[in-house]
Amino acid sequence: MRIVARNVRLKNGELDLITTDGRQIVFVEVKTRIVSGDSSADRGIDPLLNVSTEKSARLHRLSRAYLQIHFGEQHPPYRIDLVAVELNPRSLEYSTLRHLRGEG
Repeated sequence: MRIVARNVRLKNGELDLITTDGRQIVFVEVKTRIVSGDSSADRGIDPLLNVSTEKSARLHRLSRAYLQIHFGEQHPPYRIDLVAVELNPRSLEYSTLRHLRGEG
């Protein structure tokens, strides 16, 4: 995968990352949280749970808008991936990184 753009602002929102994977355009939603590891509540919450049905629909709308602006009707295939990053509060280095590949 190659990063094409970061923090792309469109009329109705922002796309975190846009990458390419071969001929496919990949829109990546990044969810980050700091995890102290001191409480069971911290360890039990998945940052990807913050991607609601509404957020998912918005990501699809934003992705299609980006494709329309940059490629028109004849756009390449695309998908939407999710990345969860959990950071150590002391170092702010990631302790966990998960990539969920979307369909497309």
